[in-house]
Amino acid sequence: MTTAKYFVRQSEVQGTTPEKHAGTVNLRLITTETVGAQGLEVALGIVAGPHGGGSLPHRHAAIEQANYILEGRASAEVGGQVQELGPGDMCYFPPDVDHSMTRIGSEPLKVLVIYSRVAK
Repeated sequence: MTTAKYFVRQSEVQGTTPEKHAGTVNLRLITTETVGAQGLEVALGIVAGPHGGGSLPHRHAAIEQANYILEGRASAEVGGQVQELGPGDMCYFPPDVDHSMTRIGSEPLKVLVIYSRVAK
């Protein structure tokens, strides 16, 4: 019998750079692989290094995304709307809609990223 895993330590997760992102490392904390999550993924996105960095415009088929700014400032664009965001702010990216997020300034940007698969 195996024991279910419900807890994840950030230090135990390998960082990756997502496609269409620059200067970004994502730590995929809650996933199918880490805890057996079904339809939900939670990541910590960190944008650091030279000024700027973040994501180029892209979209996710059948996936909703919500970003919560923990530290730093960012410019988010979705559906032709642009908004500057800071700590405590959140944005929503619907499925199949182009979106991007770019760090503003030199302070590292830390974002809690939540993905949810949309049932078809």
